[in-house]
Amino acid sequence: MTAHIDTIDLFFRDFLHKPGIFKSPMESKSSFPVDIYETKQGMFFEIPCVGFSKEDVNITVKSDILNIKYENPSEKENYKGENRKYYCKGVARRSFDIGYKFSSKFDLTKVDASYENGLLTIHVQYSKQAEPIEVTIR
Repeated sequence: MTAHIDTIDLFFRDFLHKPGIFKSPMESKSSFPVDIYETKQGMFFEIPCVGFSKEDVNITVKSDILNIKYENPSEKENYKGENRKYYCKGVARRSFDIGYKFSSKFDLTKVDASYENGLLTIHVQYSKQAEPIEVTIR
């Protein structure tokens, strides 16, 4: 009985702590491999995109949500018309649609993305409003 209470307790603590379907970048656990890190310049995302072109990836911002999407057309049909028999398929060419919710600490009007050697890098700058200001007492 105690094990069930502990499991249920953990479930509700986790459930109540993370409202909504979108998580902050630091809370997120993506099923697609992504590195997320923060520096003095802001938040960075590095996503391996083997076999993609930069035109295949769609990055959108709506309100406080950054969304990164890729739809692999070969998931719906054979690769370039070939009928392939895979023995091992370890290269991630699967579709993904991942979204991250940001606080006002970041400026989602200043998102920069680059694609080099199969690595998509997205940079979200800090908001100027988030910088501390000094208040003079009258």
